[in-house]
Amino acid sequence: MERTILHSDCNSFYASVECALHPELKDKPVAVCGDSDLRHGIILTKNEVAKKFKIKTGEAIWQARQKCPSLVLVKANFSTYLEFSRRVKKYTSTTPTTWNRLALTRLGLTLRAVKCCLATANALPGK
Repeated sequence: MERTILHSDCNSFYASVECALHPELKDKPVAVCGDSDLRHGIILTKNEVAKKFKIKTGEAIWQARQKCPSLVLVKANFSTYLEFSRRVKKYTSTTPTTWNRLALTRLGLTLRAVKCCLATANALPGK
């Protein structure tokens, strides 16, 4: 049987984690960034509100601030993101399908069993 993989990418993962931990940021433009003091002053990710200002991943902080002066900058906290990534992995492991970690914010799901069930459902009378 043909193997199909569903690729799941936790969109704006770092920014979503920060907004979950700090609900007061939910409706504000938020970007997670590197440490500008160490010359890592780029946008790593941004939330949906910041996307409306055309903030780009990899963009210099100063450029992002020109587009959105009210942009809230949060320094990356990778140990926290790893913990949340583990929570997502733990949650997905409760499903009867096999999820594979592809990266910190990405999972792959083998859809072999799902395709089989869909094929069976489509073969039912009245479909």
